Amino acid sequence: MPGTLSDALYERLLDAFPPHRPYPPAAFRQAPMPAPVAHFLSELLGRRLGREAAPAPPSAWFDAAHPEVQQARQALADALARHGRFPSEAWAAALHEAVEAVTGYLERPAAALVAFVFEGGGDGVSAETVMQRMRFFTGYDYLHEAVRLYVERRGSAIIERADFAQVLRRIDRTYTQDFDADAWVGLLTPLFDLARAARPGHETVPLPVLARFFEDKDAEVVVERLQAARARQGLAALDRAGLRRLLTAFARETVTPAANGTPRPAAPAPAEVPAPAGPAGPVPLWKQFQQGAPPRNAPARPAPPRTAPPAAPAAPAAPAHPAAGAPQPRWMQFRAPAEDAAPPPPPADRTALERAVLGEAGPINRALFVKHLFRSDGDGYERVLRALYGAASWPEASRIIADEVFRKNGVNIYSEPAVLFTDAVEARFS
Repeated sequence: MPGTLSDALYERLLDAFPPHRPYPPAAFRQAPMPAPVAHFLSELLGRRLGREAAPAPPSAWFDAAHPEVQQARQALADALARHGRFPSEAWAAALHEAVEAVTGYLERPAAALVAFVFEGGGDGVSAETVMQRMRFFTGYDYLHEAVRLYVERRGSAIIERADFAQVLRRIDRTYTQDFDADAWVGLLTPLFDLARAARPGHETVPLPVLARFFEDKDAEVVVERLQAARARQGLAALDRAGLRRLLTAFARETVTPAANGTPRPAAPAPAEVPAPAGPAGPVPLWKQFQQGAPPRNAPARPAPPRTAPPAAPAAPAAPAHPAAGAPQPRWMQFRAPAEDAAPPPPPADRTALERAVLGEAGPINRALFVKHLFRSDGDGYERVLRALYGAASWPEASRIIADEVFRKNGVNIYSEPAVLFTDAVEARFS
């Protein structure tokens, strides 16, 4: 019986693709080979091609720089690429490397990328090497885009291991810090797909694998819930529905302040998922929402100046009612209080509206924002600006951006247009 997810997957794939013959890409891209593993194998073959097709050292006897020679070398490289294959004697080792690397990446992407990019123990590699080795993996596109931007901004020929690791871990945690249950389950889709490929007929991921995934995101509460479920119920694995239930169980808990002002659960957690005590130290944003505390990195800021004084704030408005029987996302329960009276209407002129919300550079960046943040929907862009004009605080504005721009349009929050747009809106409340 295979002891780990990677062991189970390797044994199944080795049985489906036995090492008795060579394997060209067309052969190992067939079922039941998971697409991420096939992609990794293709990159391995490409790496070998780079070694085989590397030009010989220049010789004074021949004009290696002549166009005919260069064309011949390129023709050879193209032909080798079309007819590459894993020899039978190298297949098992290559398959094992691919399965281990892909499984590790889907479980703990930041740690796996650091280990793979800096394989061999070096402390620094070229920016070109970083991008080449990143291409071995698919999934978690936000990490790939963030690394690309990081490399472009550095403009350095050498990337240090410590800097690279720090950037990856910060990006990974920032991206997931306010995820609700549906967002977590969606992010885990590649891992669930890989687990199904390893054990046909099973739609579950082992709890230790899930624990490593959430531990890597600083989601200690989820890790403790998984451990509790394993200890109290004897669960060895969870499917998507089971994980969603576990995540929403504590997201639905209401919170009341203790005598000393520290948030505490108003009611005990469900029996099958006991509520763990929060650890000391800085609390990640997603956990602050779960505990009912205001986000530390999103403090309330004074409202922007308006043409008329705002009405006195009313009691906090009740969260929007979800569909009957559907759990309410935790982020919806902590929206900023609403005002009794509506703020003055925003300017009717789009240019004036842009300047009011985004500053003087707003109209200049209109085409950039509409194309990259709103999928070329100019009306949607204007609707969001009007909503942002009415926001009374930066936390309220940031939630509008998250809901109506990033989530709705599938925007990479680390892209240049996203950062520029967010900074422009935030500056209005500074």
